[in-house]
Amino acid sequence: MSQSPTLFLDTCVSNHMFNNKHYFENLQQDHQMNVATGCEQSTLTTRGKGLAKLYDKLGSWWLLPNSLYVPELTANLLALSTIAQNKTQIRRAKSQFEIFTDRNTKPPFICQISSGVLETQINFPTSHCLHTQGKENGDLWHKKLGHMNKFDMKKLTISVMN
Repeated sequence: MSQSPTLFLDTCVSNHMFNNKHYFENLQQDHQMNVATGCEQSTLTTRGKGLAKLYDKLGSWWLLPNSLYVPELTANLLALSTIAQNKTQIRRAKSQFEIFTDRNTKPPFICQISSGVLETQINFPTSHCLHTQGKENGDLWHKKLGHMNKFDMKKLTISVMN
């Protein structure tokens, strides 16, 4: 099953739910319970609970405590009732809906209606992992340090390491 970056703002859930461990900063995987779905009284099992982090379109992090990890979810769910406790406003702007909070003058989430619920995309910052590898080259350092001899280079190395 592919992990979806789609986020639905749902009025029927009491906890935020995510289908990928990577949304969590801290995840307690010993937390398991059944959650009801809207499909013919079926349930899914949570595989953890913790602090989830989202990156909104304005570049701010949203910290979402008590979020549930449910790997079988086909889309991520944001509990609108929980968000609404923080002075949230939903405004219609043409064919979209903008979600505002008391800390924003611009909407951090812009939603479309999909299957009767508000849908938005989760943003993630681009991260880079850089790796370099240096090769010890005594001759190069010999030239850079004013033509020191190899004995002085070893002495310098020992003093730097101590």
